Amino acid sequence: MRDQLEAAIDANPDLADNYLVLGDWLQERQDPRGELIGLHRDLTDDAKARIAALQRELGPPAPSYGSWAWFYGFVRRYQDLVSEDDRGRLAAVLDDPSLRHLHTLELGLGGRAYDERQWLIELIASRPRPAWRSVRINSYWTGGNDPPAGALELTKLWTALPRVTRVVVAARTIVPGEIRSETLTELELDGSVLPADLAPLFAGSAPNVQTLVLHDCGASIGATLANGITLPLTKLALPHLDARTQERIVAKYPCATFAKKRRGDRYAQIGE
Repeated sequence: MRDQLEAAIDANPDLADNYLVLGDWLQERQDPRGELIGLHRDLTDDAKARIAALQRELGPPAPSYGSWAWFYGFVRRYQDLVSEDDRGRLAAVLDDPSLRHLHTLELGLGGRAYDERQWLIELIASRPRPAWRSVRINSYWTGGNDPPAGALELTKLWTALPRVTRVVVAARTIVPGEIRSETLTELELDGSVLPADLAPLFAGSAPNVQTLVLHDCGASIGATLANGITLPLTKLALPHLDARTQERIVAKYPCATFAKKRRGDRYAQIGE
């Protein structure tokens, strides 16, 4: 029975009634999370105070550098700044029952310029959550430079996030993998991406993408987009391309916008 109630939440994590039904079921079994969920029916001052107390009791320790937002007894949005030294802590947080129906995960990935960063993708992919809808990963050097450092290969994300709608990734180099998602509507890649790695996406492996933002991809991407692709785009943001290619892309996608031409190597400041 609990599996069915939780599956209903995963299918529609925005619907409060699904949580309240689970809360009633848990209260019948003397589970304190049932009380926590049920208190949202009438948010009096006393109820808010009790909710805060139960959240402290039932949830993991609050993140040191980030924040989270609760929704009907569960952590809905989790933001944090992590490095590889935090691997164990992050795993424990993601495994906590309070994050069973996590909707939005936003992580800043710190460390030194040449730290290995793939561990974070591996960690997320090993803990799939059907309720996850939005994931943002910003990989950067502790010097605070922009653009990000490091490389990320995303292949394992797509099977771990079966209902994801929004993915934003920033890294020195990004390998998106063969994106296969019927639910993905927004994709932003801030990093060096090879046009060939986007071929499955342009061929329709994620047919419902409406927002596509690419910060740094090869010039040959322009020819592909100018010839037309299958995505129903309502927002297309690209790096600077030559004027003729930009005109051809806009003819196909009037929503397209282009960044200003950059001077020099955008990665020079981190010595790459």
